[in-house]
Amino acid sequence: MNRVILGILCGIVFGLLDAAMVIFGKHPDKSLAMLLQAFFSRFAIGFLAANVSLRVRPAISGALVGLLRTSCKSTQLTSAANDSIG
Repeated sequence: MNRVILGILCGIVFGLLDAAMVIFGKHPDKSLAMLLQAFFSRFAIGFLAANVSLRVRPAISGALVGLLRTSCKSTQLTSAANDSIG
């Protein structure tokens, strides 16, 4: 399978799972902005994890990309996320 297509599929699946956790979870802010932020944050992880080419095993490469991507301050895009950070 083409890596770009795999990345898009992984991104969509990861994004939908994270958006579903926001919808069905106990998060106080279920606005469109929060849903879009959750979806696109995980979409980026799925897409990059499938398409980055490091000289290590693919699982380690994907985990490294996910760790680096989640360490970014993308959750500060919404005010409700600032309350959950601390």
